Amino acid sequence: MNIINEIKEAMEKKKVIYGFRKCIKYLKFNEPKLVIVAKSLPEEMKKDIIDEVKETSKIVEVDMNAIELGLSLGKPFPISVVVIKK
Repeated sequence: MNIINEIKEAMEKKKVIYGFRKCIKYLKFNEPKLVIVAKSLPEEMKKDIIDEVKETSKIVEVDMNAIELGLSLGKPFPISVVVIKK
């Protein structure tokens, strides 16, 4: 399954969080199903995400920058991090 389609499916079920600060806050207290990061996310921010996720296999870096990721999800703004809830 395409990662964008998986995110859109989760969006329909209201199981998606996007935005770095909201995602970090969620990850501090909850276990995600999947974390998607844009390739343009700065390394320091990626490190913060990795530190919060217990299983690094749940982190996927897509080959899109934040603007492309936001547009592919139908949003008129850049999205650098997406968390799919369990």
